Amino acid sequence: MIRNQRLFSSAILAASCSLAAACAVTVPPQITSSKGAAPSAQSVHLLEPDKDQVQLLALHSALKQSLAAKGITVAEDADVVAELALSQRAASLGVFASEAGENKEPPRPVTEPRKARLLDLCEAVTVEASLALFDRASGRQVQQNKAQGTICEGKEPPMDEFAEILVSELASN
Repeated sequence: MIRNQRLFSSAILAASCSLAAACAVTVPPQITSSKGAAPSAQSVHLLEPDKDQVQLLALHSALKQSLAAKGITVAEDADVVAELALSQRAASLGVFASEAGENKEPPRPVTEPRKARLLDLCEAVTVEASLALFDRASGRQVQQNKAQGTICEGKEPPMDEFAEILVSELASN
C-alpha cells in the first residue's frame, strides 16, 4: 500500500513538472540575423531615443554598458553611428516575406508563429531588438544585428540580455 502511494506521488510530481514546463512562455533573446562586417572603430555614436520612449531608453542604457564592457566607447564624434530599434508583436503572429513584383511563389516565413500551449498563464509576445551601424562619412549601413525573445505580455523585456547578445555579435564579426 505504501509503495503504491509513493508511485502515485511520484507520478503526480512528474506530471506537475511537465505541466509547469508547458506554461513557461519566456524564451531568452537569441540572435536571429546578423549581416555586414563589424567596423574596426573603437568608438560609436549611439543615437539617443526620445525621452518618452521608456523601453528604448532602457535598451540604450544597457547597450552603453555592454559596449563599455567590450572596450568600445560611446562618443558624439565617432566615425560609426549606431541606431537601435525595439518592436513587440503577439507571438502567435508570424512574419512572412515575399519578393515584390509578379512573383507567384508563396511568402516564406521569416519567423514562425508560436502556438499557444494549453496551460500558458499569459499572452506571449515576441520582442525584437535591432542594432544597426552606419559609416558616418558615407551614410552606408555597415552592419545590422537582430535579436528576438519571447516574454509574457506586460512584462519588461530583458534589456541587459538583449544588449549583451547584440554587442557580443558586434564584437565577434
